[in-house]
Amino acid sequence: MDQTSAITEAERDTRARIARHLQELHRLHLALAEESRALKRFTTEGRAEVEIALASDMIEQYLGATGGFLE
Repeated sequence: MDQTSAITEAERDTRARIARHLQELHRLHLALAEESRALKRFTTEGRAEVEIALASDMIEQYLGATGGFLE
């Protein structure tokens, strides 16, 4: 196998891995959007503070987890 075909194979493998990650990210995005819509029920029931508290807690946890990852 010459260098050109090895690079092409490496590029193909990299593209495939990234594509799988993007598919998973898209799936997670859809799940998060569905959960976000589920939170809206608290507001429509007149309990917006519950939605706000839950969303705030989740965002705080997420930022804490990603902050540790990014350091």
